Amino acid sequence: MKGLKRLFIAFRYPEKRNVKDFEFIRRELRTFIWAFYVIVRLSANIVNAYSFIYSRLFNKPLFHVIGDSHIGVFNLKPLFIIHHLCPATMYSINKQNCTTRSKDKLFHILGKLNPGRDMAMFVLGEIDCRIHIFNQYEKNNRKVAIGNLIDQVIENFASVLKEVSSLGIRFCVYGIPP
Repeated sequence: MKGLKRLFIAFRYPEKRNVKDFEFIRRELRTFIWAFYVIVRLSANIVNAYSFIYSRLFNKPLFHVIGDSHIGVFNLKPLFIIHHLCPATMYSINKQNCTTRSKDKLFHILGKLNPGRDMAMFVLGEIDCRIHIFNQYEKNNRKVAIGNLIDQVIENFASVLKEVSSLGIRFCVYGIPP
């Protein structure tokens, strides 16, 4: 209680702050942020555990949502397990030696799925549309047409989807937001 009162006074009366208060505030905020992160992660793990057990008991499919930051809308939803691949792009998802190792991560996740029951949902493409295609255009000194780069992105992603299909895993693609 003493620490909470000190924190309140330090925020309420800036003229009464000293160096020790700033150190105290920084330490307390770091602790609060860490505790909040732990609570959020535990909540997600509890929902994931519930979803997993419910799925197995009642023979219901689990939806494994795999992708970039836009998978967050499925967080804490029953029967949805999210797998973050950030910063994955459709452009580089099929490259073996990519620095993000997104293809390795993707197939590691897919290896844990039950192909007879579970389904994968891919959420990728927003980064490509917003910035990556134009970056590739600039990187190629504007010599490769943007249409060709878009075709390349689609071909790269389609090749990964063919590999996923050959594993017998059911999947769908969640379209990027406009």
